[in-house]
Amino acid sequence: MVVALGAGATGAFCTSNALWNLLHEAGSVTGDRMWRMPLFELYHKHVTKPTIADINNISKQAGAGGSCVAAAFLKEFVKCPQWAHLDIAGVMENKDDVAYLGSGMAGRPVRTLVEFVERVAKLEKI
Repeated sequence: MVVALGAGATGAFCTSNALWNLLHEAGSVTGDRMWRMPLFELYHKHVTKPTIADINNISKQAGAGGSCVAAAFLKEFVKCPQWAHLDIAGVMENKDDVAYLGSGMAGRPVRTLVEFVERVAKLEKI
């Protein structure tokens, strides 16, 4: 995710448009930008068609969408149909990228997660 988005946004992998919309809205309110990343079948194949194990957590091909392959790997273990994975590798530490945050661990996107949970708690169904 550091290569794809850097400190500009949290990468969000979602299986549901409704879930993505809630995350995106929460991020917009708190100022923690989110960017939806793909969960294409291509990445699923990298994970489920390994040559040396039942499942792989990396692709055989160098530079083959590392974050996307990692999310596809996680997807293999999630039983519910609607889920999200937030890849915070690029935003977890502030190296003077965000002026209002001090140097070091940034706590991003904790504010977004709190806002998201509050929004979900008010819903009857996603």
